[in-house]
Amino acid sequence: MKTQLIVHPQELDKTIIDGIANGGADVIGIHPVGGRHALSALEEMLAWLETDEAKSLIDYAKKLGLGIEYEVHAGSFLAPRELFAAHPEYFRMEKGVRTSENNFCPSSDEMLAIVAENAKKLAKKLYGSSDNYYFWLDDVTANGGCECDKCAFFSPSDQQMKVTNIVARALKDINPNAKVAYLSYRETLTPPKNIKPDDNVFLEYAPIERDRSVFVGDDGKIAADLRALWEVFPRESTKILEYWYDNSLFSDWKKPPKKFIPDNAAIEREMRFYKSLGAPYISSFACYLGEDYRARCGLPDFSALKNFVKNERE
Repeated sequence: MKTQLIVHPQELDKTIIDGIANGGADVIGIHPVGGRHALSALEEMLAWLETDEAKSLIDYAKKLGLGIEYEVHAGSFLAPRELFAAHPEYFRMEKGVRTSENNFCPSSDEMLAIVAENAKKLAKKLYGSSDNYYFWLDDVTANGGCECDKCAFFSPSDQQMKVTNIVARALKDINPNAKVAYLSYRETLTPPKNIKPDDNVFLEYAPIERDRSVFVGDDGKIAADLRALWEVFPRESTKILEYWYDNSLFSDWKKPPKKFIPDNAAIEREMRFYKSLGAPYISSFACYLGEDYRARCGLPDFSALKNFVKNERE
């Protein structure tokens, strides 16, 4: 069983690295913010990764035995918006009109070639990364898919699957061990039906909109989602991406962050539930717990993760 906590790059320092390591996690995830600021946040992270400070922190984490993974909403990086003026056909159609807003047209071979090359460029910039790559599409709640004649037959999940496969093939050119996540999230919670994953694609299931007042094992939709997804994706490589420690979510993505008091019993119970289903990799966002948070509220409490990992190893 592998475990991970995910932080914003600007929150990465030795204190949070030590806290994650002491909490028993195997991997630190680095995630620039999503939403409408995703592209600028990704570009800022890439600039930061070129600094000695960033490299030193990542090296420090790796010396503690932590793996490094980068989880980014990369749609607008892979498909640059400035191409729209000359090539609107590269971009998705909504209600009969091409738009540069949200993602691109996955039936455009020209755009897919650009996406493949930019995926390789992005992967090369991710200092210290593991072989797992997370190049998610744009962070939208709806209307992320293309409605052109060529795409109309395909669901948002099929469209994302096509793009994920293209990225997975491209990254094999620079890393034969590359594995790429298909993000099951919002519009893509239902599995693709018409396009199958390549052999180096794995499932990442992120139920952001689930009712968190209900134990995940009592929410029949979660188990049903995963059963359906496991008809398409291998269970043995699945990653669960949860929000147990995501203080950005609990703070409504506004600063200053609220004081975060985890429900340790519930978190540990839900971790055990996902394990009981056979998921081999469990993770959670742990954002808005950086220096600004600690100055006001103290160190974050990762004891539920620590207890879960301890029980796993006994």
